[in-house]
Amino acid sequence: MAAQIEEAINLGVFAPGDRLPSQRAIADDLGFHLNTVNAAFREAARRGLIRSNIGRGGTIVIGSPLPRAS
Repeated sequence: MAAQIEEAINLGVFAPGDRLPSQRAIADDLGFHLNTVNAAFREAARRGLIRSNIGRGGTIVIGSPLPRAS
């Protein structure tokens, strides 16, 4: 799922400053367990793609994926 977030950013579906749907909404829409979505968001944050602002506006895209080493 973190890779799908990264791909959506690469394709321009999400841009820096965009707000992502809530983790609960994604879990409900896709039929995933909330813990799975939470783990994906943590990984996307570790990659520098998103930042979660608990209680202050949800999760926003903060940047494009970092280039991968060859």
